[in-house]
Amino acid sequence: MATRLDTGNIQLRQPGGVPMRQIEPRSVQYIAGKAEAESNQVMAKILDRMSEGLFDYAGKLRAEEGLRYAAENPITQEQLIQSQGGIDLNIGGGVTIKNGKVEKSVASMLPSKFNEAVMKARSAQLSNLFEQQGTAELVKMLADIERGPSSGASSKNIIEKINTFTKANTEVLSQIDPAAAIRFNATMATHGNSVYKSALEAESKFNKRVRETEFDKLYNDEITLLQNHAKNNPAELAIIGDASLNRLRQAALTKGVGLEMSNKYINDFQKDFREAQINVIKQELRKEDYMRDVAKTRSDILAGNLGKLSPVLQNLQLDSKAIEDISKEFNTLVSYRRQDQQDAEKAKKKPIIKQQAICC
Repeated sequence: MATRLDTGNIQLRQPGGVPMRQIEPRSVQYIAGKAEAESNQVMAKILDRMSEGLFDYAGKLRAEEGLRYAAENPITQEQLIQSQGGIDLNIGGGVTIKNGKVEKSVASMLPSKFNEAVMKARSAQLSNLFEQQGTAELVKMLADIERGPSSGASSKNIIEKINTFTKANTEVLSQIDPAAAIRFNATMATHGNSVYKSALEAESKFNKRVRETEFDKLYNDEITLLQNHAKNNPAELAIIGDASLNRLRQAALTKGVGLEMSNKYINDFQKDFREAQINVIKQELRKEDYMRDVAKTRSDILAGNLGKLSPVLQNLQLDSKAIEDISKEFNTLVSYRRQDQQDAEKAKKKPIIKQQAICC
């Protein structure tokens, strides 16, 4: 047997240089110990599963206790109102509500199936109570809207109240159950938008009535002014009437009274203006001066020449029916005047005939 020294290794060799087989020691397997260890592992798993099941069961029991607690001690509307007025409202689970603020104790922040169940139940109760309050408030708003602006129910005030109420209660719910807060906010947004729309419609109708009333007053004032000028300042009637008509047209646009009302009032004013001008001319033609030369007066009527009232008559020149009406009225006056003259002549002759008969 020889020994060969390689770099870093010592190797035994048989005669002839054949390497000798080296026997490596094997680890000793202790069957009993291994079995015990495996048994312990199995038992540990069994115990873990048992513990897990027991914890789950205990958690369910605590959750049921929490739900039972919330059901047996429900939050009332009166308690909620009192809490909004500054009185503490203990909802369980270490949580208190006061003045619209949620206060949490250290205990409420620790993992607890009981507290979780209580908070879940409380979120449902609070959501229901907040919705009841919200519905009652919205119904009151609708009643105020029906009564009109005197109740202070403007669209601005309505939306401010809705937003304030919704925001305050959403903040409370969000600290107890964010999902419940989201649902509550969506519900109030739907109802609130409907009420706000009603407020806008009512406000729009009221404002329209106000504008129509103002426009009606303006119309009556212009008619009164027109009649006054027709009586006391007929020479300026055409100018005054045209100015009034322009003011009415401008007011119809700025006040937004609508095309139907605007057309009606303007048409009525034009009719009244027309009648006022015709009556002023007719009244002028009753004067004796125009009876002295009937042919000239008739010609002047057609030419729009009537002294100081010429602007008024000229304003009617394109209205053939108006000129026809004025001419007809003048001819009637002429006929009456001639009849009066004839009657006067007859009256003068009758006493003379009677006196001659007596003398004879």
